[in-house]
Amino acid sequence: MLGAIVAWACPVMAEPQQTASETPYPGITYTTWSDEAVPAHLYVIELDLTSNEIDLLATAEDQKGQTPSAFGAAVAASVVVNGDYFRPRGYVPAGIARGASETWSIGQDDARSGFVRFHRGVTRIEVDLSPPSELVEDLPEETAGAVGGRPMLMQGGTVETDFDCEDLEAMPCDSAPRTAVALSADRNTMWLIVVDGWQSGSIGMTADEVAAFADQLGAADALMLDGGSASALWLTDQVVSSPSDGVERPVANHIAVHTGVPVNGLLLGHVFEKEIDGPRIAGALVTLDDGRSKTYDGSMVWQFEVRPRWACVTATADNYHEATQCRDVPGDGAEKYASITMIPNDEYIDAGPGGEDGGSGPDGGTEPAADGGPDGDGSGGCGCRAGEGRPGWTAGVFLAVLVVLRQRCGVSTRRAMKRAKR
Repeated sequence: MLGAIVAWACPVMAEPQQTASETPYPGITYTTWSDEAVPAHLYVIELDLTSNEIDLLATAEDQKGQTPSAFGAAVAASVVVNGDYFRPRGYVPAGIARGASETWSIGQDDARSGFVRFHRGVTRIEVDLSPPSELVEDLPEETAGAVGGRPMLMQGGTVETDFDCEDLEAMPCDSAPRTAVALSADRNTMWLIVVDGWQSGSIGMTADEVAAFADQLGAADALMLDGGSASALWLTDQVVSSPSDGVERPVANHIAVHTGVPVNGLLLGHVFEKEIDGPRIAGALVTLDDGRSKTYDGSMVWQFEVRPRWACVTATADNYHEATQCRDVPGDGAEKYASITMIPNDEYIDAGPGGEDGGSGPDGGTEPAADGGPDGDGSGGCGCRAGEGRPGWTAGVFLAVLVVLRQRCGVSTRRAMKRAKR
């Protein structure tokens, strides 16, 4: 009887099995999983971050408060999942949020929230998962999107097991609907995970179980996003998961995936001495971050055709200090000026770490205050653990069972309170 009580109080971890797989778009694999013993149904989007035919985006502040399907339709996405925890009034995210390369004016990073951030780099979409312990005030300029969440499920290949069971918002120790994002160690693969919950066919999963599943997929790092009635996966014009309320919930922000190869834009500009519209430096070699180079003739602009992304160019010239300029290049053939200013070597002052270098911008004038281009844009475990045998173990075990039962009653109460709140 004691064994039955312990088994009931500490159920075996879920072991989902894959039930179906398809590739709806290049770079995207969609799989479904099931564990009838729990029971739990799961949906997984696997993204090849090196694919040239997908891009990630997150909700901009003026797009907040939409269901995943409404947001997907609005931005012509192929995949959407819900994002961060939020306050329903005003759709204020719990953590930091950024979309369309602009950080929201509401919500900020704190010691409870982690976040996922991303931008398209030269050879892949660059994705990073930041744990709650790493606080940031300002996201890097190149960040295209960021969505908060908690808790971390995996870090550096290690599955997390210690969760705050008293977190009534994340409810990590309850079986519940879940959404999570996970990343491989080589940063070439990303997973979006959605778990149905609070239904007869799928009660959901605990944070422990989602973490173990992320590890099963091959992830090295994983972060939980908002769950409960907010959890939903929208794929190819339909909601493929089963939201716990029977319908989608409007949420603060989302992570979405665009598919297809976009039309390139143009990155272009001049090379000036000291300041924009200063003397032009003919013969300067301008090199794009993908290795392509052009020699600036001093009259016509240098230009590169670039896939829409954060792109950087570096100028070198005899007797001048090397300078770099970066811009977020738009698509559809649009132009983005990134003129570069260079400081003569005999005038360049390197103040060293923490100091201010010579020139009109950081690092000797690589970030001019204005760009002379026609567009005028120059802004420069909670769970059971086995113990060792000791005298008095019988009393200890029964005491532990009583504690577990008391905790489970508390969990049930908290779950009911949470459902009412949500």
